[in-house]
This record gives sequence, structure tokens and C-alpha cells, in this order.
Amino acid sequence: MSKAEDRNLEAEYQKICHRAAEGDLVALALMNIINAALEDKISDDQLRMVRDVCKRESIAAGYKLFLEFYRQSLQEGAVTA
Repeated sequence: MSKAEDRNLEAEYQKICHRAAEGDLVALALMNIINAALEDKISDDQLRMVRDVCKRESIAAGYKLFLEFYRQSLQEGAVTA
């Protein structure tokens, strides 16, 4: 990835974080999903499933699925720790 792409992604992420801090619930959901992906708390396949549910049903349904995956990841981590 080029430095310009890195800066662009960072700027977009900062915008999302700012909107989330202002109370934008969609931005907050997106920020949570991004953070989970960066922390390897959700797999690429799970992210694709969340995306597909968002497209087919709604953002709320996609976020609900994300939360299920995230909780599952946390439980699996607690079992292995």
C-alpha cells in the first residue's frame, strides 16, 4: 500500500472516529467493526458475512451479526487463556 493510500485510510478512519464521538451510531458501529478486524477478533469470512447481511437486510442486522461473531471470539479467547 502506498503512503498516499495509508494517509487516505487514516484520514477516513479519523473521520469515522470523530463522527462516532459526536454520537453517530452508524459510525460507532463501523469503528467497532474496524477495531475488531484490526485486533483479529473477527475473520475475513465473518466480515464478508456482515457486509452481505448489511446489503441484504439492514445495517442493524449486519451489526447484530457482527456482535455475535465478536462475542464468540471473546468467549473462545477466554477458554484458551
